[in-house]
Formats: sequence, structure tokens, C-alpha cells
Amino acid sequence: MKTCPTCQTRYTDDTLRFCLQDGSVLEGFAATQEPTVSLGGQEMETVARQAPETRQSEVTQFRPPQSQITHVSKLPDQASSPPQPSGGSKMAIAVAGTALGMLIIFGLIVTGLWLYLQNNGGGSAAKNNNGPVPTPMSNLNSVTATPAPTSTPATPTPAYGNENARPPALNTPTPPIDTVTASREISQQINNWRSYAESGNLDSQMQTYASTVDYYRKRGASRDFVRADRARAYRLFNSMSINISNMSVSVGPSGETATAVFDKEWVFEGARRSTGKVRQQLELRLINGRWLITGERDVKVYYTN
Repeated sequence: MKTCPTCQTRYTDDTLRFCLQDGSVLEGFAATQEPTVSLGGQEMETVARQAPETRQSEVTQFRPPQSQITHVSKLPDQASSPPQPSGGSKMAIAVAGTALGMLIIFGLIVTGLWLYLQNNGGGSAAKNNNGPVPTPMSNLNSVTATPAPTSTPATPTPAYGNENARPPALNTPTPPIDTVTASREISQQINNWRSYAESGNLDSQMQTYASTVDYYRKRGASRDFVRADRARAYRLFNSMSINISNMSVSVGPSGETATAVFDKEWVFEGARRSTGKVRQQLELRLINGRWLITGERDVKVYYTN
């Protein structure tokens, strides 16, 4: 008996030199008692063999019929592995899966087409039910075709019986707000307001105010009230110096209101001396094309003397 040194397969044919499994050179196997196993798993015979350099010496008697003996040259390691599906089984599974997928896709297409036709048919039916009654064939000759309207807008026609009726107003787009121009005009108006105060020109300074002003703590003060307060200051001081810095102007969404905030520092000379610096806020509104002051107050006092 010979055995393969690589896969340990045993061969009873002493004339073999190479393993039939992996081609390795067979080696001689020492004389052993090797049971021969039948299909039923029972020991049927025992064969005594020598090493390859000696010939077979003897065979134990009690050899059953040849049809009942099965010689196992190697106990397969894969005996417990599940059988692999054959090529025909794989092909059948693939064909069945493809057919099932095609049936599903075809069913989805048919269902979508049916829903689409149902929706269009229902909409058309509803439109036909709500539409005008078809004209009988006998009255087709009396129906005159109405020409399609042209792109030229028609001239508005006054209402019947009222020749002075005005045509409907056309919606014209609102032009965009030019915040840059508005901010520049507001800054110029505030500089004029400061110059009039420094020069003591009370009449010109009052032209920068609206008819009513939220004047410090008095809301809705009249222009005369503001004038009287300014006049008292002009009587006390005969020299006024005002400096404006750090101005910021924000225009409202409508483009007709604005807020200006700036630092105002002053030095007044006269019967007494007054100096100070505040953060002042002016509210303005665009009235008849001019930005007029509608509110005046101090938001922060840095110092006063």
C-alpha cells in the first residue's frame, strides 16, 4: 500500500507512483491491519500488507462476495458538506427570477397607464359637464366665428350711461428705492440744520422741521413750540459751535422715512458757557420732496458742562 505525503490519500495499487489527487510522489506504507468498510459501515475484511519493498504475503480469509465489498482509499473531508446545485438548477433559478421581475415591471407599467387614463378621462368628463351645451347641427350656419383678440391693448370704454367714467387704473411697478441718494440728501439736510444753528438763523432752521415733532420728551409738539425753545438758546448765547461726527443714516422700507444717528459736540459762549457731547437721533420724513425732521432726542450723553 502507498500513501500521499501531501493529502494522505492511500492507494492499494502498488504500481502507482504519483498521487491521483495532487500529483505528489507516493510513499510506501508500513504493514498495518486496515479494515475494509462496506456501504453499511461494517467491517468486512482485514488485509495484511507489507512495505513497498516486499510483496504481498498473505490475505486474510473470509472474503465476502465482491459485490458487497467497497474499498475506501480516503475518508473524504467534505462528506458532511451540503450538495452544491448543479448548473441546470442555477440556470432555472436565474430564468425564473428574470421572468418574475419582468412580470412585476409590466404590472407596474399597466397600473400606471390605467391610472393616467382614468385621471385624464375624469378631468375631461368634468370639463365637458361644466361647459356650454353643444350647438345643434341645425344651428351651425347661424353661428359666426369670433376673431381672436390681437396683442394691441384695447382702449377702455366708459361704463354704459356714464360718459365721465374713468378707466381702471393700471398697476405700474414701483421703482426701486435709491437709498444712496436718500442718505446723501438727508446728510445734507442735517448739515444745513447745524449751519443755521451756528449762524443763529432761526427762521431757516425752523424750515428743516415738520409741522409736528416728537421733541425730546414732548410728543407731537408743534413747530411753534420748537421755535420758542430754540429762541431761548439764541438769547443766552451769542456764539455757537457745533461739530457732527460718526453719522449713520438708515432709510425705511417705503423710502419715505429715515433715521439719522450721530455724535454732536458743542461749545456755546455768551452770558454763560455751555459745552457737551451727546449721541443724538433725528427722525425724518420725505414731505413734498424734502426731508423734514419729525423727531429729535438724545440717545446717550457723553458729558455736559
